[in-house]
Amino acid sequence: MEPKCVEYISALAAGNRARRMVDVEDGGMSPSLLALAAAARQTGGRVVCVRREREAGERLGRQVERLGLADVVEWRVEGRPRESVEQIGGVDFAVVDGGMGEEDCEEAVAALDVGPRGAVVVVSNLFGGGKSGAAPEGGRRRVQRRGRSSVVLPFGGGMEVIRIAGSKRRTFVVYYEDTKTIRCCIPVLDSHANDSCVRKSKCVTHGVA
Repeated sequence: MEPKCVEYISALAAGNRARRMVDVEDGGMSPSLLALAAAARQTGGRVVCVRREREAGERLGRQVERLGLADVVEWRVEGRPRESVEQIGGVDFAVVDGGMGEEDCEEAVAALDVGPRGAVVVVSNLFGGGKSGAAPEGGRRRVQRRGRSSVVLPFGGGMEVIRIAGSKRRTFVVYYEDTKTIRCCIPVLDSHANDSCVRKSKCVTHGVA
């Protein structure tokens, strides 16, 4: 990955005040992880690294310790990237390596559980190679999808920057027939947890006549 791409990712994450960041790719230490770690230092956030192979994850863990990044970086290995990504709540920034393959890349992006403010996702190496090159149709290409929009930048082997709309608050009702009460529960996220974003439910109890 080119230095200007690393700087761009770090500035984008810090500028969006990202606190829950995810780095999804193969291998150990990567330029994008260093970019996110630098942003995490500025925002007081954390970076969760998702790797497919345990050997790569363990190697990454040793590198993180050696570089003094353990306070802002953690790593997970769960087979397919989607399986790890979907366990991480309240994500507000992510970098996904397009070089993993289209299927794994799309699954990882789709599995992101974004926070209420929404999230920015950078898909790097979109066209392979990791070096400067034009997008297939020349220049920038904007893509609109339901709930998200993106722009493809013609550098760093192609870089798609996706903005995903924030998750809406959902309510569900639990009936207790024996006590004749109804509890209306609203899922909320505890964004103050250091190691992980903990899912909770805020519930209000109503009596039933």
